[in-house]
Amino acid sequence: MKVPKMLTDKDLSYIKDMFNWNFITAQKIIFYNEQIANEKILNLLTEIANIHYDFCTKLTAILAKEEPND
Repeated sequence: MKVPKMLTDKDLSYIKDMFNWNFITAQKIIFYNEQIANEKILNLLTEIANIHYDFCTKLTAILAKEEPND
């Protein structure tokens, strides 16, 4: 898939929402990791948090390619 040269306000709003969903989920997982003693579960949740952080990185990369509309 290719990112269009211009993103609408609606596109940017949706990307912001996707970023927030993934970032908050990753943060919650990290918080709960501090309360888990089972290493298998801890490793699995850490892997899931990393997936969410990676998605956040991809979203910010999309936005970095967007030029200001001045």
